[in-house]
Amino acid sequence: MSDKIIYEKQGSIGQIVFNDPDRLNALSLEMAEAFPKVVAQIKADQDLRCVILSGAGRAFSAGGNLDMIYDKMKKTPETNHREMMEFYNSFLCVRDIPVPTIAHMNGHAIGAGFCVALACDIRFASEKAKMGVNFTRLGLSPGMAGSWLISQLSGYATAADLLFTARTLNAAEAHRLGLVNEVHSVDQVAAAVEQLAETIATNSPVAVREAKKALQANVTLPLSDSLSNEAAGQAVCFQTEDLGEGVEAVKGKRIPDFKGR
Repeated sequence: MSDKIIYEKQGSIGQIVFNDPDRLNALSLEMAEAFPKVVAQIKADQDLRCVILSGAGRAFSAGGNLDMIYDKMKKTPETNHREMMEFYNSFLCVRDIPVPTIAHMNGHAIGAGFCVALACDIRFASEKAKMGVNFTRLGLSPGMAGSWLISQLSGYATAADLLFTARTLNAAEAHRLGLVNEVHSVDQVAAAVEQLAETIATNSPVAVREAKKALQANVTLPLSDSLSNEAAGQAVCFQTEDLGEGVEAVKGKRIPDFKGR
């Protein structure tokens, strides 16, 4: 299995770690192949009570891998739609974990990386963490269920604000908007996450699993429909000059000059 995804278990609590700190844990195809295998292992473990998801180093995840974006710009919309659906589901299978999941945002969570955190049941963040869905700043429409997840957690207006502006949030604002459950100091957030996991683990595992089922069943809009819409939108964006400009601007640390084509 890839060393870019680490899974460890202590007692009844599991921990998944995005392990590519040199790239700020940007989500890659290698991670996409490894992540579902870890989730399958977790789903088969009846002794688990809670799972924590975090990132190695100073970031939770910086989002999508820019090299992958360049590759997508060379492919047809049909191919990109299919491949993006596969890529999304490789990480959003975190929602299939039957026990509660906690995203430990030890550092920045941007773009697709933030969306994976939003797909967890609970989110704790370091006070220094920055968050955002910066897709449109790159010239790319939202992906990784960003439009669906933010709408579910904070409502249409907040989703519109964040997706249209692509602005970055600090942890305090993300908490105010309901996207983060709690914010803690850098040196205390890990302990707070562990304490929460241990508290969950003391409750009836069957009851907690059923509670999670009930919560997820309350969501009326099928995630599959939202994913298909997002994959179609990104398949369109992969054909644009604006996406290339957006990626080059990020690499060059400059403001992009989008032409709308």
